[in-house]
Amino acid sequence: MPSIQTGLSKIEITQEHLDVLLWFEQHEGEVFRNRPQDVGLHYKVSAPQFGIWKPGDLKYALSVMQSHRRVYADLPPYEVDGTWVYQYHQEGTGIDDRLGKARNRALDACREAGLPVGVLLAAPEYGTSAYRVLGLGFVSGYREGYYILSGPAGFDRNGFVLKQPTERLELIEWVAESKPELSSVDERQRVIASVVRRQGQPYFRKQLLAAYEGKCAFTKYDAEDALEAAHIAPYRGPASNRIDNGLLLRADFHDLFDLSLVAVDTSSQTLLMSKELESTAYARYAGQRVHLPRDKSLWPSVDLLDRHREQAGL
Repeated sequence: MPSIQTGLSKIEITQEHLDVLLWFEQHEGEVFRNRPQDVGLHYKVSAPQFGIWKPGDLKYALSVMQSHRRVYADLPPYEVDGTWVYQYHQEGTGIDDRLGKARNRALDACREAGLPVGVLLAAPEYGTSAYRVLGLGFVSGYREGYYILSGPAGFDRNGFVLKQPTERLELIEWVAESKPELSSVDERQRVIASVVRRQGQPYFRKQLLAAYEGKCAFTKYDAEDALEAAHIAPYRGPASNRIDNGLLLRADFHDLFDLSLVAVDTSSQTLLMSKELESTAYARYAGQRVHLPRDKSLWPSVDLLDRHREQAGL
């Protein structure tokens, strides 16, 4: 039974479950003239009757489908720069249905475990029974009757990760939450998409801002708007947002850290730097002590920092 890395832990799923998820990644973007269902795998890839597909012997959902009939008011996915956010309506209405229906609970189980689900969209422009494979998405949240799915996710040698956008994104607060008077669906979609697409979700960033007293861990830079929540171990869904898997970093150092051009020597808590940066303005930061939280219980994980340094070869 394969072990899948989700967040900072591992869970076991069946090979048959994994085969369905890999099918969605392999067929991302493809259009089928008829809804794909039985594709020769142990499990079907979409439900015989329901929008949320949960086989009876699994606790997790395998996929969600936007049907041509549009039983629920699913919002169209917000797609930009190779990434997407899709607000998928729960089965039924209200909290009782959310908690009482097994298919909703299966999506909640995916959210808690950090497992993605496949997404199928009705594609009427190709025919009355055509469907497009949007890809794999993480269940990133739940809001006012909608599950928020973000993707595309992909499988690497350890588990599923959210694929990175091809451009850097503006870090913004959750305006849709703080300004409920926003009435434009497009504007709300844009705001939610901007938040979910960035690795450091607002609540995770706020935790790090408080822990590091608003200063970059590598430079002590204190302009809050330029500080980001960086993950030490790669982002693999909401379970990754643990304080010991985070560093508060200036935006450019966030990039350098993700590119393995800087790392932390945990024996001395100092900054290591790649030779590629020796002739740059960044060289002056090499060997400087890392700024850490006063509360040692909020310090980043030594094991995760060591693993990052080893992978960086520094």
